[in-house]
Amino acid sequence: MINDLKMKTILIFIFCLALGFAAQAQGFRHNRGLFGAEAGYGKFTDKRGSFDVYSAGAVGYLRKNLYLKGQLTYAQPEQNRRVGLDATAAFSPLNIKETVFFNITGGATASYETPPAEIATKNKFNYGGLVGAELEIFPAHRVAIVGNFSQRIFVNRNFDMSSSNYSLTVGLRYNFW
Repeated sequence: MINDLKMKTILIFIFCLALGFAAQAQGFRHNRGLFGAEAGYGKFTDKRGSFDVYSAGAVGYLRKNLYLKGQLTYAQPEQNRRVGLDATAAFSPLNIKETVFFNITGGATASYETPPAEIATKNKFNYGGLVGAELEIFPAHRVAIVGNFSQRIFVNRNFDMSSSNYSLTVGLRYNFW
């Protein structure tokens, strides 16, 4: 696991890299028919505390300011594991020189959580909705640094979960032509 100091160092490095290359990035990034792959790391927080979360997903651009994203997540809070799937749509109301995009996201979330051995439960499946915000910075033509904040609100939840959790992730996206 990555400790907090290493995480801060990685985030500062990514931010400086983005600033250094942002002026050199050129071209259109949100083109209809464009697809991308994304991987990230971050933290999620619920009533049990704050835990590492890893994510991997795919992006499909429908229009210049609208795309769909499917994402798998993995976290290990306390003595259990959580594997999730998010399906979101993102709208880009702010676009700065085709290099920086601010996106508003919303969609559905589902997860499967294995409880600690001492908790007997049949309900291990959670589902609900999510809302959030995302920032994309393109330091190169096809590569984006992506920061994402989201809140998941669960309609159905299992043994010891709160009705909502928050996550903050940072990752890289590569767009294919």
